[in-house]
Amino acid sequence: MTQLVTQPIQLPATAELYRQATDVAGVCKEIVLKTAMEIQGRSYVKVEGWQSIATAHGCTASARDVDVIPGEGVRAIGEIRRMSDGIVIATAEGFVGEDEPTWFGGEVRGKTLPKRPLYAIRAMAQTRAISRACRTAFAHVVVLMNANLSTTPAEEVPAEGFQDAHNSTQERSKPAKDTKPTPDLSDAPKAVAVPANWQDCEIHFGKNKGKKLGDLDQRSLSWYVSEWQPKPYKGRIADADSVLREMLDKAGDEMTEAAAKKQAEYAQAANQAAQRRGEAQPVPVGADDDDNIPF
Repeated sequence: MTQLVTQPIQLPATAELYRQATDVAGVCKEIVLKTAMEIQGRSYVKVEGWQSIATAHGCTASARDVDVIPGEGVRAIGEIRRMSDGIVIATAEGFVGEDEPTWFGGEVRGKTLPKRPLYAIRAMAQTRAISRACRTAFAHVVVLMNANLSTTPAEEVPAEGFQDAHNSTQERSKPAKDTKPTPDLSDAPKAVAVPANWQDCEIHFGKNKGKKLGDLDQRSLSWYVSEWQPKPYKGRIADADSVLREMLDKAGDEMTEAAAKKQAEYAQAANQAAQRRGEAQPVPVGADDDDNIPF
């Protein structure tokens, strides 16, 4: 009888992962900054920048399963695959909604835009999926670049920015003054204020409805940051969902930066301890430490 011999997966030490991320940030910073898109005074990383970070990590970023969803839009799945062994390390969804006049046509501030060809819409769904998957895996690298870059993928940001996009949606939803009878606006989109900081953003659904992000425990906040994505309803993504996702991205950035600083402190402490013991190499920090697991 043939016996299968399994070997445990060897995970890099935490300090080594931090050093790798720091090296990649230095290598990719130039191309990320050159290709970044500035929208309303903020810089966002485009797919070219995200792909350079993935490549520097020895990974490929691609999209699959492009689906046209009637009445809603086009969806694609992005994935990050390690080249050394083919293992998928991250996946994410990219979506182009029928409520987006830039792609499906409509009026924007008095200007009528035509619907784009289907191949272009499908391509953008794939681009968004790739960028979002890269952001899921490598957002901490962008934070380490320390270049005032947002980790929200550029392809997801409206040309007028998030705040103006909410206002524009509100303007498009207003009925004409001479329209009679007054239309039913119960389903019309409502403007949602963007909080000054992510801690003040309230969750508007589920068991945590009404609770601010800043009041969540670490485990719950981490789940929302990494897992929750807005879904379209009646062909559009609600403003409240868009705002919540933007605030979660900001929260994720701060959490990643704090974790990176903590790992740097661990690495420095390990180096100092090794030097005191006269060892040539520092002892890996956190590789088998259950306390580093968030839950």
